[in-house]
Amino acid sequence: MKIKISQTANIYAEALSKIDADKNIIKNDFYQVISTITFELMTVFNNPTIPTDKKLEILKEVFENKINQKLYDFLKILVEKNRISLINEIYESYTQTINSENNIQTVEVTSAIELDNSYKDKIINKLKEKTKKEIQAEWITDKSIIAGLIIKIGDTVIDSSLKNKIDKLKKQL
Repeated sequence: MKIKISQTANIYAEALSKIDADKNIIKNDFYQVISTITFELMTVFNNPTIPTDKKLEILKEVFENKINQKLYDFLKILVEKNRISLINEIYESYTQTINSENNIQTVEVTSAIELDNSYKDKIINKLKEKTKKEIQAEWITDKSIIAGLIIKIGDTVIDSSLKNKIDKLKKQL
């Protein structure tokens, strides 16, 4: 699922990408952070009645010595500047930056049924040929498309689903 990324989040993501040469470690640790921050924890971080030093104590308890130090310091800045609410946007922007630097294209493939690995490999290989990039696919099953595939590559959507074809026919009638 693609989220809208604010300019502020892009600026923070760019700053994060410049602080360390080993971006893949930060990317993996950042994913761990995103997975760890619950709704309740985010509510605490965003609560203006809780003092910043208490928020930093919580951050320390949850993440210190468990993630890359530079990423931990970055999270402290987000808490201090009351920007922690942008963390999902920052992560998305940061991931896009790293993927672009590594010539990786993320795609979303929706099918009516679970695809077997050999079919997934064929799709990935075809997309590699078309994009001239490494493909990182997210596989989604949605019975409502009836049959076929919907492939989203950036802002481009290739919809060969039966549902789409039926909808087009209905419009013509």
